[in-house]
Amino acid sequence: GCAVDLDEDGVKDYEDECKLYLIQLPLLFAIFSSPSPGGSGVGELGAYAFFQGYIPDNIVGGFIILWRLFSQYLSALVGGILFFFTLRG
Repeated sequence: GCAVDLDEDGVKDYEDECKLYLIQLPLLFAIFSSPSPGGSGVGELGAYAFFQGYIPDNIVGGFIILWRLFSQYLSALVGGILFFFTLRG
């Protein structure tokens, strides 16, 4: 399994970290299908609602920024770079 125990740092215990991954999937679908450019606002407010029970309130803002960076922008950047080199030949 994907068990984790990070209670010392304020992150709640949960038996299966895969659950945390899986709860993101509906949120990512909502971001991609939202009419706003890049899911602006939808991603941030949705992430707060989804992760609020797992991440302490004092670090949830920073967590959402990092989550958005890794789940959205990093893949777009890598895809853009690969696309550029593909077109270049």
